Amino acid sequence: MKQKLRKKWLTALRDGSYTQTKNALRKDGCFCVLGVLHDVAGGEWIQNEEGRHEAQLDESCTSENLLELDDGTILYDLDEHSQESLYELNDGGASFRAIAEWIEENIEVTP
Repeated sequence: MKQKLRKKWLTALRDGSYTQTKNALRKDGCFCVLGVLHDVAGGEWIQNEEGRHEAQLDESCTSENLLELDDGTILYDLDEHSQESLYELNDGGASFRAIAEWIEENIEVTP
């Protein structure tokens, strides 16, 4: 992950500017850890028929650090294992601060 994006993400997780939710990237003004990443990266959101916000993961994501996985999921330089670990931590009840520590230990900065 690019250093600038990683730093923005870690800051957002630690500074209290985002309220945490579970089982959704974004719900009722709250975000999961991957939703925060999408938001700080400048990703766009669309509202579905149920009123839930979903990440717009297509040409609107212009960040140079997008990556398309084998299953078609587009993320910000996160492999599938890291993505799964992050949402399991988030939905398992780990705080954003605790998850930020995990990110520092497990998500490498790329040139």
